Amino acid sequence: MSAEEKSALASELVCGALSVPINNRLSNFERLSTQYLPADMRDEIENSQAIRQEVLGISQMLLIQGLPSRKSLINQITLKNIHLVSGIPQIPVIFKLIENEESPFKISQEGPKAMAEATKLNSKLKIYEPFILKRLAVRILQKCKNFYTNLKFATIEKHLSFYGSWNKIEVLLYECNREGLVKTVLDHGNKAITFDQEVQIAENLVKFGRKLRTTFQKISEKKNLGQERNRIFMKVKEKLDEETNKVQQLKQDMMKNKEEITLDLQQEMERLSAIREKEQADKLKEFQLQKIKDE
Repeated sequence: MSAEEKSALASELVCGALSVPINNRLSNFERLSTQYLPADMRDEIENSQAIRQEVLGISQMLLIQGLPSRKSLINQITLKNIHLVSGIPQIPVIFKLIENEESPFKISQEGPKAMAEATKLNSKLKIYEPFILKRLAVRILQKCKNFYTNLKFATIEKHLSFYGSWNKIEVLLYECNREGLVKTVLDHGNKAITFDQEVQIAENLVKFGRKLRTTFQKISEKKNLGQERNRIFMKVKEKLDEETNKVQQLKQDMMKNKEEITLDLQQEMERLSAIREKEQADKLKEFQLQKIKDE
């Protein structure tokens, strides 16, 4: 196999993996030996090649059917540097933008352009283009919540101009809310969306809690059992207790707002459904008129 053929196959593999929906979970055979472990330990074990081979062997022995998850595919591509395609330099750029980039502005500016250039170098990548563009659009929405509290429709349309019309963007927002990729509330009166701050705060607190736990684990592994370690331990414990109380209070506040958010989402679903029905009716009417003209 020539270098060009290897490059083409690698680019198709990477684009195929990036085309998998972001909310794709672990398959059944990947969960066999880790489902009873604490959540913070699963990632390390699931990324262990030896354990993965053992689990795969068990799944084959039990005749369990399953497909690799998106996370598994991305991990393997990263470990083996498959995304570093020499013949198509745009592939590493697309991979980095979707998986690692934090700036929604950079994703919006460079992502669609890189995909268009990649399809020129390898026409077979054209079939992945709509899926890659959708992943870019979802990532932009996810990263925007770190920069904005409220966002005008016009700004969203500008960032997602490559994705399509406002109706298509609105459907994407509905899908992201339904699948839990990003939580937003649409205000058609002011033509703006609001990112769910309760969810954002909860995510930040969880991340902070994990960092504190990691810090505590590192401290506990030290051999020095003197007063300094006890002082740091008590300080970390005090911080964990404080954050736990904040999370509990936040949970209570979120429960109060749950009914309002559910009502807003239900209204959006009904409105989007009405739009789809109207579009279908218009298309049917147009088809019937065309049919009459043809007759």
